[in-house]
Amino acid sequence: MYMTRILCGLIVVLSTALFPVIVEKQLGYSEPQIIASAAILIDYETGTVLYEKNIDEKICPASLTKLMTIHLTLKRIKEGTLSYDDIVTIKKEASAKNMPAGSSLMYLEEGQQVTIRTLLKGLAVASGNDAAVAIAQFLSGSVANFVKEMNQEVMRLGYKSMHFEDASGLSDRNYITAREFGDFCRFYIYMYPQALNDINSLKSIVFPEEDQSSNHSKATKHSIKQYNRNLSLWTFFGADGLKTGYIRASGYNIAITAHQEGMRLIAVVLGVSDSYHSPGREMLEKDAEELLSYGFENFSDAPPVVPQDFKKVY
Repeated sequence: MYMTRILCGLIVVLSTALFPVIVEKQLGYSEPQIIASAAILIDYETGTVLYEKNIDEKICPASLTKLMTIHLTLKRIKEGTLSYDDIVTIKKEASAKNMPAGSSLMYLEEGQQVTIRTLLKGLAVASGNDAAVAIAQFLSGSVANFVKEMNQEVMRLGYKSMHFEDASGLSDRNYITAREFGDFCRFYIYMYPQALNDINSLKSIVFPEEDQSSNHSKATKHSIKQYNRNLSLWTFFGADGLKTGYIRASGYNIAITAHQEGMRLIAVVLGVSDSYHSPGREMLEKDAEELLSYGFENFSDAPPVVPQDFKKVY
């Protein structure tokens, strides 16, 4: 029994010593006043929640849905069953012409041949609903089959308040919570850290790309340049992801991450409503950046420290 107590004590010492902890700087800053319906701020390294507001309220995610679509694509690449350079032939259902009015588009055309890499950029930067359909069809045979896979993945990851009805975020029957989606973003960054640089932080996309022009239909007369809807990529130091979304049912949403001085934070802001789109986007950006600033100004990650008497204890 005595030896058991010693071993248990050693485990406690090592677990607290070898893992980083979040430390409050105690500078006296007040919590940010967030307009959004729900929001969460998380320290990536420890998972510590630094700010929360209605984090268990179910809210329609809009194009944040595409982050799950990107995840399932990258998961296949990581497993070796898919390549960034695999070619997708665009079907009629995935063409821009067949997307609902007002859709965010990559401007795909039936018969085009596009790489998985380019479609991922179209999802992350242009938020193309056509790109989401193209990937879903290519990976699972149909959007319906892909949506089943999305919800199976939700169950596998242990989320109870996340559900998807499509691959793009058009449906107002999709729902997430700030708590669970924040955790999902942390998982996503852990699984695909390079995706932040290669996909999520890209400020613009040109499509069709010049070197792919021969693979596109004659109807495409010129390339189109589109910019990332995540305005904080330009305005907030260290921001490098993740995804924005808008749908009338919930308003403006964002999942954002930034890295400063060895510390990474993740914020999910849901439900910023406004009757005029530009002010709505501005309020979303303000909420997101206020949360990140609050985190970086008030907290820091304490590095793991091995106790001086570690060898003696061992």
